[in-house]
Amino acid sequence: MERPVMNPMFMQENEPPKKPPKPKLWKVVAGVVWRVAKRIGQTVASALLAWPQKDRLRIEDGTPIQRIVRGILYRLAFVPVVLVLFIVGLVFYVTHPQGKPPEADPSGYGMYYDSVKMTTEDGVELEGWIVPVLNARKVVENKEKILSKKDPAVILVHGFGANKQQMLPAVKPLHDSGCVVLILGLRGTTPGARQGQTFGVKEAFDVRAGLEALRSRSFVDADRIAIMGIGTGANAAMIAALSDSKVAALVLDSPIDGFDAAFAERIGSEGAWVRWLRPLFKWTFEVMYRVDSDQLEHERASKATENRPTLRFASAITTGEYHPRNMGGICRFLRVHGLGERAEVAGAK
Repeated sequence: MERPVMNPMFMQENEPPKKPPKPKLWKVVAGVVWRVAKRIGQTVASALLAWPQKDRLRIEDGTPIQRIVRGILYRLAFVPVVLVLFIVGLVFYVTHPQGKPPEADPSGYGMYYDSVKMTTEDGVELEGWIVPVLNARKVVENKEKILSKKDPAVILVHGFGANKQQMLPAVKPLHDSGCVVLILGLRGTTPGARQGQTFGVKEAFDVRAGLEALRSRSFVDADRIAIMGIGTGANAAMIAALSDSKVAALVLDSPIDGFDAAFAERIGSEGAWVRWLRPLFKWTFEVMYRVDSDQLEHERASKATENRPTLRFASAITTGEYHPRNMGGICRFLRVHGLGERAEVAGAK
């Protein structure tokens, strides 16, 4: 006969069960993130491993999560391509304005002129109009002296999106003051031209071609040539003068201050998306045209004005005809500070 035996554990007092420690919040979040990342990684890995198997690459295959992730990845792959195409297309559009050929020439202002063709150092063909000082009255007055006389000259450089016609109103006052005038047609403005306009950077090559064209004329004083530009034409004048110490004077009307300002003005927007994409626009512009856009910064380009007389002012720039407020004052400035006493101002007020 077995006797009941009392379990000694029954004599101990019952203790309440211990609660498990509460997990910290960051560990919970980390765990969730890890599980989601792991699941996405597994889905991406399975998609990559299944790459050779074309029948398993369809978005319709797999679990719903796999299909969603795969669809997102497929679409995201096109984002960089679309962005690059958008930036390149916008830069191309901005640098190729739809200009019209000039409908007038200096003869409409009662002045004789010659059409000249020039080739820049980078091989671009340009056209221009040169208006000599010589006329019947001066031939009668100077007779044989006219053959040895050398006159000062001024190059007129139009702005972005315009053409030679823009500068026609400035020709007659300069011509009457005794200056040979060259109206320069910048790259991209001749019929059939495909060159992009670079806000004055490569247009500096055009200005230098104009300088050489004038210096090759026997009736032009090579040491008394000034440049007058408007907008981006003023930037081209400054950049050209940086490498040509013989430029006698500069007249600059509203040069732009940097690539960012020029680009934003052309697209007509200063929105947040423009500021965000600004470095990409600038880099694309420099790669497309193989230029240094920092040459458009005033701090750098203004070095051209340090050692020569310079007249700078601002006006409302348009692509239409250019009508400076005081052409007589500009002629006086050039006579006194750049082109010498022989460039007399006729009727300047």
